[in-house]
Amino acid sequence: MKYIMIIHKDRKGLVAEISELLGQNNINIDSINANSELGFAGIKLFTSDNDLALSVLTESGFKAVPDGNILVRIDDVPGALGRISRTLSEHNINIRGITMIEQNQGSNIVAIVTDQDEKTRKILKDVLVK
Repeated sequence: MKYIMIIHKDRKGLVAEISELLGQNNINIDSINANSELGFAGIKLFTSDNDLALSVLTESGFKAVPDGNILVRIDDVPGALGRISRTLSEHNINIRGITMIEQNQGSNIVAIVTDQDEKTRKILKDVLVK
């Protein structure tokens, strides 16, 4: 795993809380990239021990996923996930795993793992979380 992606409702002190938590567990942050959009914070972390960091973050209630996941933003309306799933199926892409990461302000962030990640990213380019 190269990096960890955290999706969380944006709020003051979020980066401080994450960095303190990792520091308390002797995990060094080698690189961080954070942005906020539509009430969501997306935080990309490179750490000295990504496996331990992922475990510590998820045990503390953060929605953290390893770099192999494709993050998409979909509208929080009936059928939205079905349309994404059907689109991938029609392109002969198998969904290996799917997890609802966060819900906020009429949209959802979903993590998807497929058997053809690059093709999936191209097909879903308009809804990717960057």
